[in-house]
Amino acid sequence: PKLKNYKGTIVVGGETDQRNRVFGFKDIVTSAKPNVLLPEVDPNEVALLPYSSGTTGMPKGVMLSHRNCVANLCQCNHPALVNHVPTSDSYQERILSVLPFFHIYGFNGILNTSLSYGMHMISIPKFTPESYIECVLKYKPTVLFVVPSLLLFLASHPAVKSEHLASIKEVTCGAAPATKSLMDKFLEKVARTDINIRQGYGMTETSPVTLFTPNNMPESKSGSTGQLVLGTRAKIVSLKTGENLPPHGSGELCVQGPQVMIGYLNNEQATKETIDEEGWLHTGDVAYYDEDGYFYIVDRTKELIKVKG
Repeated sequence: PKLKNYKGTIVVGGETDQRNRVFGFKDIVTSAKPNVLLPEVDPNEVALLPYSSGTTGMPKGVMLSHRNCVANLCQCNHPALVNHVPTSDSYQERILSVLPFFHIYGFNGILNTSLSYGMHMISIPKFTPESYIECVLKYKPTVLFVVPSLLLFLASHPAVKSEHLASIKEVTCGAAPATKSLMDKFLEKVARTDINIRQGYGMTETSPVTLFTPNNMPESKSGSTGQLVLGTRAKIVSLKTGENLPPHGSGELCVQGPQVMIGYLNNEQATKETIDEEGWLHTGDVAYYDEDGYFYIVDRTKELIKVKG
């Protein structure tokens, strides 16, 4: 029977057959012409309003602009940091993520990154050991985005076997530093040495990435959260005097860059306390760097309570 008002069938992965009113989705996309004028967007307007964590009062709304978010995507997509195989008609990287998209790591670090590369992303709404292992087996992801607690689960849970992780080529860990012993334990579980474990560092106020481990990082730098992403400046200042410290001197990490927030929503005082008059954002993290520009996070200057990563 014929459908009323039937105009045609769109097929994904198939060829266009005009005679039978069958249209290939790829042909539609490549031949389409925009007939709607998109609204102009000020790149400096607020695009995202995630809330920062803390124990000193209510969480603060972090005003991130379109420019902040796009700049950080471009910084993280630099060839020195990227190890993904480009998406093609025959191949697509598969990402498994359980991290929430209302968190800046989940939103800009995972969701937008996946979209920018055309990756196949599998999102798990809630973590349970059973559901996570089931998804690993079913979808065979090539890339995992994790936090240290999830990496520890994969490395130590008896239900996780090396064959479960056979498809994994790369693991990116963020939200907190992963120790060398934890990474070694994970590599021991997978029983392979060809997995690339990456670390990054950032915060909600920096969209979020400021440091990331490059592709060619020497093994001697294991435990580092990487080097500055493109266009970012940093300094380590003494907790007592505020003076700049040389390599291997531990102090507060301060950063500048196009990914740094506009400020806190309706909280000018907190903004001034975080971003000084010279434009340096004070992270509240204690760190040091070595002669090669690799940074190491060692402590916090502010009290925080983290729950589930």
